[in-house]
Amino acid sequence: MNLMDSALNIPHQIDLTGFPAGVSVTHERGTQGVLLRAEQGERGLELWLTDEAMKMYGPGPAVTMALSHLKQAVEAGLPEKEEGAYHRAVFLGD
Repeated sequence: MNLMDSALNIPHQIDLTGFPAGVSVTHERGTQGVLLRAEQGERGLELWLTDEAMKMYGPGPAVTMALSHLKQAVEAGLPEKEEGAYHRAVFLGD
């Protein structure tokens, strides 16, 4: 069991963030972090949350900050896909 799995229920955290209707937010675990994706139609943004960031800030606060960033992007207007891919941001630990 990894740091993320033992500490968080990400779908519940997504629900608590309160994304607007029509926005789909998903997550998938990678080898060194979690990819969070906000999608609305043909628009979207991916945020890679690294394990280092979760260790530095704590898993709960790091996921909360990442989801807050995604929500701000949704409210500002998500970018359109480019060449079939979403824009990606990375949330690193120092």
